[in-house]
Amino acid sequence: RLFERRAVAVRGSFRIDDANAPVVAAICHRVDGLPLAIELAAAALHTLGLEEIVALRDVREAPVAQRGRAPRHRTMSAAIAWSWSLLAPAARVLLSRLAALPPGLTLDDLAAVAQLTAPPVDDLPPVLTGLVERSMVVARPTTDAGVRYDLLETIRTYALAHADAAD
Repeated sequence: RLFERRAVAVRGSFRIDDANAPVVAAICHRVDGLPLAIELAAAALHTLGLEEIVALRDVREAPVAQRGRAPRHRTMSAAIAWSWSLLAPAARVLLSRLAALPPGLTLDDLAAVAQLTAPPVDDLPPVLTGLVERSMVVARPTTDAGVRYDLLETIRTYALAHADAAD
């Protein structure tokens, strides 16, 4: 629905139908369902067709009309870079370490990882809470009343590309 609303703003006649629904779903899936990424992908309809958008190597970097958009909202990388720049050093370190690990880590796993390299992340609970509150880490409840932590692929890719050599 969000994709369609934004697409109509760019191409007034756009409608999701049986023929294009799988392509729109693929685009939304490739951008991790992130609202800003969906909006940016739909805005790319200004210059590209649906098939061209889904064929992009990185849908998150689809070209969009720049009018009226803050620079940090012109691409997903720009939005993530802006969020990254606001993080405290300990949060960047933890996010970089999470990006290099498989999904589904527990708090105990993260506590061990937080101490692995210099500098250690000593105040893990508030750092982790801050990352979850900023939607940079996803906390998934488990059936045993625990929580497992994951990164969206968009965040993982950015964090890996911007990790310090020490991480």
